[in-house]
Amino acid sequence: MGAPIRIVDLAHDLTEVSGLVPGREIQIVFAGLRPGEKLVEELFPVSERSARPGEVLDVDVAPVYTSLY
Repeated sequence: MGAPIRIVDLAHDLTEVSGLVPGREIQIVFAGLRPGEKLVEELFPVSERSARPGEVLDVDVAPVYTSLY
């Protein structure tokens, strides 16, 4: 992955590349969050504990059957 860039910088660059002048010929509007949008995506629920590097967690695994009787 590359270095992180700000969305507003990307918007300015795209408007300049398309031949427009940001702030004069086109406006960039900050609309805010829409219903259902998240600021943070949780990878694990709070009830689930994740392992730290080098830590082993106990895991229950169901047996795998290779044949049906």
